[in-house]
Amino acid sequence: MRFPLNVGDKYKVAFGAVNTQGFGSNVRQVTYDMEVIGWEEVAVPAGKFRALRIDGRASIPLQLSPASPPDNFEVELTKYELNK
Repeated sequence: MRFPLNVGDKYKVAFGAVNTQGFGSNVRQVTYDMEVIGWEEVAVPAGKFRALRIDGRASIPLQLSPASPPDNFEVELTKYELNK
C-alpha cells in the first residue's frame, strides 16, 4: 500500500491466521485483495466525517471439524480511513 491512497488503487494485505480448534493445519495464510472505492461521509457518535472507503475480499481456507474436509469461505470487508 502506498500513500497517499487514490480512488481505484488496489493492493494486497497478507497475514497468518491461527486455527485454535486443534485440528487441521495450525496456521493458514490469508490474503485480502483491497480496492480504494471512493470518498464518503460517515456518521459516528463523534460527528460526521469525510472518509475514504476501502473494500476487501478474501477466500479463507477453513476446516470446521476433524470429520469435514477443508473448505474456502469468502469474506468481504469495508474499511474507512478518515480525511485528517
